[in-house]
Amino acid sequence: MMQLAEDRQREIFEEMISSNAYLPPEELEDHDNMLAFALQYLMTTEFKYLEKEHKNLIRQHVKDRAKLSGQEKPPVIPVLPPASEQVPTTVG
Repeated sequence: MMQLAEDRQREIFEEMISSNAYLPPEELEDHDNMLAFALQYLMTTEFKYLEKEHKNLIRQHVKDRAKLSGQEKPPVIPVLPPASEQVPTTVG
């Protein structure tokens, strides 16, 4: 599944570069795996030598994908045992 997400993310970047137009991430995509590839892409030599306009399009896409990736996950709330099961600690 990860390879499919990477391939699709690369296609989106290539389409944005060839059309010089922004393509936003879509709601039901695999944001976590696509974001992982996108962040790696930002570190490549290929990205380094893109025109400034293309870099800006890709950076905006990555920022927007990161927002969607964060929305997918419910917040992690630590679960504590009931007070009767907690071990008292002494200071001294």
